Amino acid sequence: MGAFRYFWYYVLAGFGFIYPQIIDKNDPYEWAGIYGVRSFTEEIPFNYNGKHETLQAELFEPASLDPEAFVLFMPGFGASYTGYIDYLEHLASHGFLAMGMDFAGTTLTIDGEHDVKAYQALDAIAYIRVVYPEYYDLPIYTAGHSLGGKIAFYAASLNEKIDGVMALDPVNAGGPPCAIFPKQCIAYPVAPNNETEQEGIMKQITEGTSSIIFRSKPDPLTNPDAQFNAANFYFGLDGQGLNAAPSPVWYYDMGEFPHGLYLSSLPSKQVQIIKRTMVAFLEQEVLGEDSGAYLTGSIIQADINDGYLVSVENR
Repeated sequence: MGAFRYFWYYVLAGFGFIYPQIIDKNDPYEWAGIYGVRSFTEEIPFNYNGKHETLQAELFEPASLDPEAFVLFMPGFGASYTGYIDYLEHLASHGFLAMGMDFAGTTLTIDGEHDVKAYQALDAIAYIRVVYPEYYDLPIYTAGHSLGGKIAFYAASLNEKIDGVMALDPVNAGGPPCAIFPKQCIAYPVAPNNETEQEGIMKQITEGTSSIIFRSKPDPLTNPDAQFNAANFYFGLDGQGLNAAPSPVWYYDMGEFPHGLYLSSLPSKQVQIIKRTMVAFLEQEVLGEDSGAYLTGSIIQADINDGYLVSVENR
């Protein structure tokens, strides 16, 4: 699908003419799981340097099962978790506790305060573990799209208790439009940056912390600069993973699939693949299931052959 066709996809999706696009009607990971889902809104207090703010969040839990792991999902720049609810409900229906969270603070600011956002994520995790003590011992996974994917890795760099990361086209930029504020754009590096030779904080992530990374090509509208592209979270400074995500990590090159279409409120075959892969990844890492066919094997290879993504690799 070329750029012109993707433009019309945005238009049709905006008017509600695009519906979930099932690839394989017999694949249990594509459909909602066997568990009903209930949700609860949460207002999470956040205090930092004397500032008192509230994080707006929503918790999704499987209705008839003790969940197997806790996933905190964070939105892209200027977006809300409400644009990603289909991911959250999908995870909960397959037996995982999932929470979407909006960042507190002003969106349109020169200083992105990504360090503060990482602490917001950690405080949200701590809040759930205190308010819901029955979930205290669950494995913890951070997740997100764009800015949220970057902060998912940032939080994991600061807290070794995070077991894994699921990043949907994470962007390593540190602030507002780079053409206007170039110095702020290179602030708060999480992944390495080959142009500036910044190592990034994710080199601190505990070895063995597992992750999946989805990456799209730079596009002029929402993801323009290669030095901040999601590829850097996998390939690192030397092209072999130096100072990037530790092993085990799976990397999905989504090709020309636009950065803005990762929102689950804009259904596509690619969103189906992402939902399915997230469940398969958690099933493998948390429950010890063999998800090889979904992560690198026959099922994902069929998607590559059909042109839904370009490639997958892992180390």
